[in-house]
Amino acid sequence: MTSFRSTWLIGGALFLWVATQPVHAANCALRDPDRSIYEIYPTATSYRTIARSVDEKVKTRVEQQIGLPLSLNDLGKHSIYVILNNKIPIGFVHARTELGKRGGIELVWGLDLDLKIYSFRIQRSREEHTAFIKSAAFREVIVGQNQTAMRVLLTQDTRSVDEAALEYPDGAGGIAYTAVTSGVKMIGITEEAFANVILKSRLLGNVYRFFPDTAKVVMVRSPIDEALGSSLGEIDPSSLRILRAVDEGGHALGVLVFSKWVAHPTQPEVWWGVSPEGVVRHVVALGITDQTIQEQIAVLEGKRLADQEPRIQPVAGDPASLAAEIHSILRANSVIP
Repeated sequence: MTSFRSTWLIGGALFLWVATQPVHAANCALRDPDRSIYEIYPTATSYRTIARSVDEKVKTRVEQQIGLPLSLNDLGKHSIYVILNNKIPIGFVHARTELGKRGGIELVWGLDLDLKIYSFRIQRSREEHTAFIKSAAFREVIVGQNQTAMRVLLTQDTRSVDEAALEYPDGAGGIAYTAVTSGVKMIGITEEAFANVILKSRLLGNVYRFFPDTAKVVMVRSPIDEALGSSLGEIDPSSLRILRAVDEGGHALGVLVFSKWVAHPTQPEVWWGVSPEGVVRHVVALGITDQTIQEQIAVLEGKRLADQEPRIQPVAGDPASLAAEIHSILRANSVIP
């Protein structure tokens, strides 16, 4: 992989991407950061710590998002770790302490750039059935899941684990519930309390994920710019980010496009990797449970955005309409022909 020059060109000015220095947090401190982080992310070469406070407003937003109550212990400072490989973000680590019958249960969670569970480890637990949440069977169900999928493991009233979705030994339902809800809360707090730094890290990481030969990243459009191109009402203009990937020789490799798809009922994130010719190289839609829509989005890979046309009578959440709007925006910004 080409080395990262830490360079962003935004509005003609040069900015250095720098993460904050380590700060200790009471609720989610790692006892041994190096051990936990490099065990979860063996390819990591370094990490940075980001601290943010969770106040009553953030707590309320998280509870509304996840449909689960947070405790008073969740108020205060939290820390996440931005995991780097050669200075390029590849994921995040966020630890939580949950209340068990025999004391605190400390879980260390690893998230990938899509905010899915990448891995996890048990830092401390004296619970009787800890062996279950350490088991391969539990790990197989949890790893790779996003917040929506984790919530599916709970009963409709969210008060216990759904036995049909997650089989567990007799007596292990309590700790299984604690672990699943810990993951759901962890993702919710990460998204709400760390929104800006998470998005910056994900943008940068995904540029290198989609275009591995990137040597420089150029911000093409920021959310404060005036909207360009005809709007079909598919995306939230304030969420739009366009980043150009450039190789060592100064040649454009393509663009990364991020936005929230507000025309779809769940308002998911959609990430595009588009070639200089306007061909969709990668497209990832997060938070969509409708398999049909996921398949319609997946088949866009390898196709030209210019060939996608919205339906004459638009349907909410139509991938073709979304692709057409992305094409219009990229053309208006002179990114593709």
